[in-house]
Amino acid sequence: FAAALDAMPEQRRCQWLDLRVLALPRAGDALSQATCTERAAIANRLWTLSQPLWMTPGNDLRTEHFARLTMALVLSESANAHNLAWGDDSQQLLLRYGWAEWFTRSESTGLYASFSVTGHDREPSYYFFPDVPATAATPWLSATSWHLRKTLAPTRYAPRHIERLTSLAHQVARFPRGDSLLLAASYRIDDTALVRDSIDAAMVWLHDGALRTSAHAGRDRMLATVPNDTIVMSLEVLGRGGKRAARSRFALAPLPCNDGWCLSDLLLIDPSRADGALDPESALAMAPPVASFAAGSPIGVFWELQSPATVHPLWLSLTITPTQRQPRAQGGLPFGAGTQRQRCATPMAGRAARAPRSGGDAASASGRPRHLSRTAHRGSAWGSRTRSVPRGRAHTVDHSSGGRVCADNRRRFFASSTDRTSCASAVAVNGFCSNR
Repeated sequence: FAAALDAMPEQRRCQWLDLRVLALPRAGDALSQATCTERAAIANRLWTLSQPLWMTPGNDLRTEHFARLTMALVLSESANAHNLAWGDDSQQLLLRYGWAEWFTRSESTGLYASFSVTGHDREPSYYFFPDVPATAATPWLSATSWHLRKTLAPTRYAPRHIERLTSLAHQVARFPRGDSLLLAASYRIDDTALVRDSIDAAMVWLHDGALRTSAHAGRDRMLATVPNDTIVMSLEVLGRGGKRAARSRFALAPLPCNDGWCLSDLLLIDPSRADGALDPESALAMAPPVASFAAGSPIGVFWELQSPATVHPLWLSLTITPTQRQPRAQGGLPFGAGTQRQRCATPMAGRAARAPRSGGDAASASGRPRHLSRTAHRGSAWGSRTRSVPRGRAHTVDHSSGGRVCADNRRRFFASSTDRTSCASAVAVNGFCSNR
């Protein structure tokens, strides 16, 4: 099809790249105002964002659209199973929903007996175009930007290499690595048939119009080093035998830094599985795929702080605050057993004025501040009495201060009154202020 587009007259090529009948209104408005050249660039961005799985080579959705345009040319000069004249309405239906793969015939009885033919499409089919403005090179996307099972979808497509596509529950955290980020993702497959299958998993991201794939993807976790810039991330799993798939696709903002100070996201972990020192990879092994905990269960938090070389002491405090107030919830709730836990950041290596344990020290968050001598520091803390958190959503807030910088990092979670917890997507918000 690429060769055919190059050989087409400009007017025909412009028609083939017109996606107004397929896209939602915001992208359709931008396409209506665009020239043919601009329309091609917008179409390429939409095709990339709408590709069912980035882990598979090529773009089967774009190929399907061009195949429908080709079939429309064939059927416009041919008889069809419905014995109807071909018109613009027939072409619109074909471009939107494809052509029938099989037919059934039913006959009526009576004086004016006749028969009717019904076409049947491939199922299940999905709507893969996101609801985004088409003008942004890297639009801001969340998992809700896609409505795969939209009832009144402008178009549908049933990939032949995917029998079923579901969402992928996950928790993602960003850790600073110089001018890059280490992305750590824990995920859970809810499709029981996919769980039993052999799978291929991938963390794929879109940056500056190019797709990149991480080679570090396991059965329940993924790691990748990406630019510290706005990217679109896709966590994907595909079953080799049953062709079932799950994905979660969303945008990630760069991790904000201030004068070399960068605070990572808060990775919520299960502290009952902690064993010795922690780093992002070992902490990820203890991270639940969703930020949801039963009331009464311990909640662990892992973070990293990247800073310039300094000998200033640094205190960190961690507090839980309800975001859905209950009648008895008064103000912020301390993280842990009734008192706010404070601890000094632990250097990655053990060189400090007061030698701490290596990264991920799980000791009580009390004691004198430790002097920092390295440029990266790790910490972890947990409390054992989440019963003090009212049922509903809450968030942890991490504040660090040492006469130079203060930081605020929040991650929402859901506290349930029973062990059967509900899922809530994790949201991270970062902010920094200098305190010179």
